[in-house]
Amino acid sequence: MNSSVQVKRAVVTGILGLGLWGLGVTGLPGLPLPIALAQQVSDPNPEPDSRQVPPDTSISGVFTEGQVNPSSVRIVVNDRDVTSQSTITRTFFSYKPSSPLPTGRNTVRVTYAGAGGATRTVQWSFRVQPPQAQVKINSITHNADSQPLGPGSTFLATINGTPRAQATVWLVREGRAPEALSTQEVSPGVYVATLTVRSGDVFRNGAVVGRLQRNEQLVYGAATQPVEFVNTATNTPVPPVGTVPSPAPTNPSVTPLQPQFTNHRSGDEIRTRGFTLVGQTRPGAVVQIRVTSQVPVLGGVITVAPQTLVNQDVVADGNGRFEIAVPYRGVVPAGAEYRVRAVGRFGNEVSAPTELVLVQGR
Repeated sequence: MNSSVQVKRAVVTGILGLGLWGLGVTGLPGLPLPIALAQQVSDPNPEPDSRQVPPDTSISGVFTEGQVNPSSVRIVVNDRDVTSQSTITRTFFSYKPSSPLPTGRNTVRVTYAGAGGATRTVQWSFRVQPPQAQVKINSITHNADSQPLGPGSTFLATINGTPRAQATVWLVREGRAPEALSTQEVSPGVYVATLTVRSGDVFRNGAVVGRLQRNEQLVYGAATQPVEFVNTATNTPVPPVGTVPSPAPTNPSVTPLQPQFTNHRSGDEIRTRGFTLVGQTRPGAVVQIRVTSQVPVLGGVITVAPQTLVNQDVVADGNGRFEIAVPYRGVVPAGAEYRVRAVGRFGNEVSAPTELVLVQGR
């Protein structure tokens, strides 16, 4: 069942037993209402009877009954007239609440003058979930990604994710039980675990697995680079726990600072609920990433239902690689655009922005 049909049926149900309410004519209780008279709104956001809607959602819809006179449109949310705070054209309407919507059932009622000047009324409801801080892991890195570590070296693994969570790091080696490493949060959202490499502890293609837990939420992740310990002594300096390592010296002409995305190009279609951005910059650089979603209408002249999905800094690893997960929030219709903007910072140097436009597929 598409969204337009859902709205039609919701309106028909509400009108039966009340006469042809809002249509300017009188009906009898129980008299079937011709579907042709049901009001026309397609692609309503949030969808009728939807649940777990975020409290910062936008409310919007598209008029399908030809072109509507904008001055005739009235939008009421939870019995409060919000018309003056809404964007209204001949073909669509949109309202962005100035404060979070209340938890639980929320109602929308839209009235307008339809064909022949008759008043049309469309109404539906949805349920808002309490705001929750999502626990997530942005990256897991370690200092054995560029060279093997030998006896006496300090192995350091770092989780970058949601602050104030319980963190655990495991070192996984073939033929052995995973070894849990003591892990602590050294700054908000940065968790480190260390291990002194022991003599005879030799292996290749080891893995680092991390976990963050807060209340009932639990998330796992793994480093993308393998771990290798060797018998030959090595000297890998590790900063004291609780400090942030200084960026390694680099030649700016050889290692560009401007972020480049390696797994997506502008115009790519996203066919999943949520996606991951992977990119490359100068090792140790801080990348500020902002991702918004919006629905273009009227050939892209106007956009509706904008949402900020990501607004976060990530730190590139020793190879200059960075990664961030973009969540799926609410209902993102096919054709919606994701606008990505990334800026690199290294000391006092700031790069030019890199921008992508991705499109949500079906």
